[in-house]
Amino acid sequence: MDPTTGFTLRAGQMKYVSRDARETHAIIEVTAGGTFQEAEAAEVIVLDCSDSMNLPWTKLAQARKAGAAAIEALRDGVRFGLIAGNHEARMIYPEDERLVAATRETKDEAKQAVRRLIASGATSMGAWLRLADTLLAAHPDAVRHLVLLTDGRNLPAYRQDLDDALTRCRGRFDCHGLGLGDDYDPGELQRVVSALRGSAEAVQHGSDLARMAAELVRRSMSRRVPGVWIRIRTTRVARVSEVRQEFPAKADLTGLGRRIAPNVMSYSTGAWEQGETRHFHLRLRLDLAHLPPGEDVLAAQVAVADAEAGGHGEPVAVAGGHGEPVAVLVHRTDDSALSSVLDPEVDHYLRHHELAKATTAGWEAYNEGNGDLAARQWGRAVALAAGLGDRVQLEALGRLVHVVGDPAEGVVRIRPDLQRRDISRSVFASHQPPRPPRAAAPSPSSEGVSGRICGRGHPSPPDARFCEECGYTWSGSA
Repeated sequence: MDPTTGFTLRAGQMKYVSRDARETHAIIEVTAGGTFQEAEAAEVIVLDCSDSMNLPWTKLAQARKAGAAAIEALRDGVRFGLIAGNHEARMIYPEDERLVAATRETKDEAKQAVRRLIASGATSMGAWLRLADTLLAAHPDAVRHLVLLTDGRNLPAYRQDLDDALTRCRGRFDCHGLGLGDDYDPGELQRVVSALRGSAEAVQHGSDLARMAAELVRRSMSRRVPGVWIRIRTTRVARVSEVRQEFPAKADLTGLGRRIAPNVMSYSTGAWEQGETRHFHLRLRLDLAHLPPGEDVLAAQVAVADAEAGGHGEPVAVAGGHGEPVAVLVHRTDDSALSSVLDPEVDHYLRHHELAKATTAGWEAYNEGNGDLAARQWGRAVALAAGLGDRVQLEALGRLVHVVGDPAEGVVRIRPDLQRRDISRSVFASHQPPRPPRAAAPSPSSEGVSGRICGRGHPSPPDARFCEECGYTWSGSA
């Protein structure tokens, strides 16, 4: 990454807390606003070849077409390989465990190998992930990505193996999944992609599979920044208890942190597209013994660091902020009118977190044959989605339940014609929340304003140390 390129940071935060508050939240918006050159890329495509792909036989034919379409979407020079997955993992192309450069010749050879695929055996995703990790590890400077196509669920005997594989692979590459048919477990596939900083989609029609697989590869090819780290420096009043990516897809980054100094942690966020915006949810545990009431106190500063030293290097330049970190402030108050008001962005993602939990809990209850509990959970999800104005999730939930009366009341009946792939669609959609609405930023013009203007054009009082709109820190004021 060129450190002269720009990333823009902005903070939405719950600054005011009650005197006995033990935590606070902030949403950090990061945008890759610079110009980046095309990056080296390494792509692995895993095709589920377990016996369930024979039922019906058209699934295997669709998987072959999807593999060919994904191969064709690779740009020349990208390192790639294909894996066939059942109760073990084996190379489809090339034959030995390595990646090869995409050329017209190698892509044609790979497509011929895909046409010869047969399906047999059980499902062990852990084996697939370990082989993918071995292949991608040989290209540490590349944008490393895995496309995972599956129609089955991990056997209980392989559950611990999958857990171990996810622990090994977390933070090493990104993964996006496609679920085909009605037999896979959407909660399990979601767990895999969330652990690997990705997202999943339910294939509604088998004829769509090739298009969707090719689109995942093209999106991966558009990522130009191999690795970006979010660096959080806390003061003595706070410590980091949780870091999650909320947008464009949910991913728990807490376990991906590296300690740079006693009060500094860096969190790997994977590869980025030019112009991409992401939202990160920072939860801070407060130390009331060091938090005086009645004044703004700096709790943390957040910056962007590049991947060259695993987040140890200098933060990259921040567009409009001259490289300064964004500040997270906290202010203890007895005024409940202040402390009871949630920041709109924090509130948006807290409620979406509950929406995702309710949607998944409904699926788990339905899968166990508990229709009453499933209806209650999905009813709660409908009420939350209605309150958030999330039309995508309301539409997805509407395929699972009939809504009785006002959606905000959450009274529903499970549809008798419920399709399992519609459940998958709803589970996956709940982990891809929309961006929260927010007011337009003030005009950058300083005319008529007496005070300081931050790098993004927000006015503040003359003696301000931090911009209350975006958290920008003025040099020498922290």
